[in-house]
Amino acid sequence: MPIDFAAFAYAATVAGGGILGYVKS
Repeated sequence: MPIDFAAFAYAATVAGGGILGYVKS
């Protein structure tokens, strides 16, 4: 499902960005 994949990729990107931001800070 392209829509499901897009939602998963978006969630993974947001989660990854939040983790990286937390570690770098």
